[in-house]
Amino acid sequence: MRRYSRLAVAVALATIGAGGCTAKISHFNLAPHHVCLGSSVRLDWKVVGRPSLLTEPPLLPRAELTYVPTTNTVFTLSVRRWPRKPAVSQAEATVLDVREGVLESNELPFHAVCQEGRITGTLDRPATEWDARLIVGVVETDEERDLTVTHGGVEARLSAQSPSTTKFDGLPLGGLWTISGPLLPAESCGSETNPPPDLVLIAAQVRCRSLL
Repeated sequence: MRRYSRLAVAVALATIGAGGCTAKISHFNLAPHHVCLGSSVRLDWKVVGRPSLLTEPPLLPRAELTYVPTTNTVFTLSVRRWPRKPAVSQAEATVLDVREGVLESNELPFHAVCQEGRITGTLDRPATEWDARLIVGVVETDEERDLTVTHGGVEARLSAQSPSTTKFDGLPLGGLWTISGPLLPAESCGSETNPPPDLVLIAAQVRCRSLL
């Protein structure tokens, strides 16, 4: 009888150990990543094992897997992998306290490609990662070149003589941005001495739309 009991215990422990060792985090997602103060974020995960969640700073959920952070918050998901260390994944919510009437500069970096005498660039800010309340005000540049900027079905031209525009005012910051423009006189595609830049920066002044 004792022999069978020991066998049962051994099988049970082997089963627990095997199941625990295969515990893993397939994905751990937080959306949106960038939110206005007062907006909520939602967590989504797929794991094998027993998950546990910690937040820094401590934050209680508003609803199941839904949180309303008041400051930048790190979410840490752990899954038990007995007898090994737990599998861990982190995601961070960045909170922007830029209310109506308050503007904050947000840099838009474009990887520029040179072809046929022009530079072009695309920047995708996925709408799922950026709060829809986060909207654009003025868009500006300090580049010494002409740039055509498109976003949200709107097109505007920036130049050294006219370095800012309000054409994008009220549009969400999230979404697809593109730039294009002619090379400067001394530049040429493929040149070793005077190549065009491979990084072009513009900036968007942003604010948060009211919750009301």
